[in-house]
Amino acid sequence: MLVDGVRIGSATAGLPALQDLPVEQIERIEIVRGPHSSLYGADAIGGVIQIFTRRDTGALQPRAMAGIGSHNLREASAGPGWGGERGWFGADFAFLRTDGINACDGTSAGWGAGCYADEPDRDGYRNRSASLRGGGKLGEAWTWRAARCAPRATTTTTAAGPTTRKPCSRCIPASCASRRPRPPRCRPPSAAATTIRTTTAPPASSAGWKPGATKAALQGDFVLREGQTLTAGVDWLDDHITGTTAYDVDSRDNTGVFAEYQGRFGAQQLQAGLRGDDNEQFGSHTTGNLGWGWHFDGGVLLSARYSTGFRAPSFNDLYYPYYGNPDLQPEESKNLNIGLSGEADTWRWTVDLFENRVDDLISFDSATFLPGNIDTARLRGGEITATTTFAGWDLTAQYSHVDPRNRSNGANRDNLLPRRARDTGRIDVDRDFGAFAFGTTLNAAGSRYDDAANLVRVGGYATWTCASNTHWPATGPYWRG
Repeated sequence: MLVDGVRIGSATAGLPALQDLPVEQIERIEIVRGPHSSLYGADAIGGVIQIFTRRDTGALQPRAMAGIGSHNLREASAGPGWGGERGWFGADFAFLRTDGINACDGTSAGWGAGCYADEPDRDGYRNRSASLRGGGKLGEAWTWRAARCAPRATTTTTAAGPTTRKPCSRCIPASCASRRPRPPRCRPPSAAATTIRTTTAPPASSAGWKPGATKAALQGDFVLREGQTLTAGVDWLDDHITGTTAYDVDSRDNTGVFAEYQGRFGAQQLQAGLRGDDNEQFGSHTTGNLGWGWHFDGGVLLSARYSTGFRAPSFNDLYYPYYGNPDLQPEESKNLNIGLSGEADTWRWTVDLFENRVDDLISFDSATFLPGNIDTARLRGGEITATTTFAGWDLTAQYSHVDPRNRSNGANRDNLLPRRARDTGRIDVDRDFGAFAFGTTLNAAGSRYDDAANLVRVGGYATWTCASNTHWPATGPYWRG
């Protein structure tokens, strides 16, 4: 997961705290599916999510929002923004707080749903954030940008104690871009460095810890000739933990070197990438990808891609007290994807078929309450998406089916992998009415199993949401429902 090109995540949990990033500071989100380790880093074994924060344009204009909701929800945000031909800047400050619900309702004393006791009280949530962003041009060939993002989220459950997270990178990314047509030219070599700090108060059975990560990367894009680009770079990541909780290993670094070629030859496209990672704890690993595409008349694209990935287990997977498994091995994947997409008039559609084979897949086993490696896993399936505009309405429908199987020898061979629904679907309906906008989403997922033996079945679910935005007058206050 990236925020404005800077990778974020937790050294202990191994995942970014996506739920804590303030929505008001997000301009758009882009998703790339499938293994992309060669270009984005070793952990990109299943895909890449990139969040772009707000970039202001036009005259200086303040903005503000306030809201209330159920469970004593109250929120507010404010900030100015400006953008001109030579530069831009923006600032946003946001606050959200809710009394929450009883997260431990229905659990008995002891383990269960992350609860350590059955206490009938509400478990609240609070998020305070500040963001400063700016950028500009340095002559005609170079641009610069800098950002400071500092959200702080606190979740409180009486049994487990409060947990405080700072999920967003403290980042100062910089980039350059050359507009002079001199091949090969820098388009942009970029450098980014960031530090992440996360603090948490664990159960009383263990002490405390403060995980952190320091990252740096240098990347250059070189235009070899028209339609052909070579990307090359190096990145470095240092994960470390300080505190009183005993971890067998409290630091490790990973150095990666990568290169990727992209070329267009008439109606055909070619993409090839290679990456080498030197992980201090798990040694050297090589990953890569090879992709091909053919553009047919009428806007139809046929594509095929083969890629490999590598992901090391997190510190919590390995060493968390009463939970970690120090014998875990890193995941390694091989992925094949064949896609067909097209567009005509107001229609856009995609069909993808895929198979992903993962060695040493890391999966939590509810029977042992420990993470473990599944020797061989196979995920085979397909996805279809269609988008159109009808009578002013934007309509999108998506359906996915996957057959996630345990292919290891043993008692669980051919069982479904835990906590993976085979069928998911989504329908989006949106429309703008001048100063008023309306949208609704129906999201559904099928049933799944909670254990490797497929004895505990968890039912499917569906959610329905709707939202409206209003500017009244068109340049005036912003209302959201």
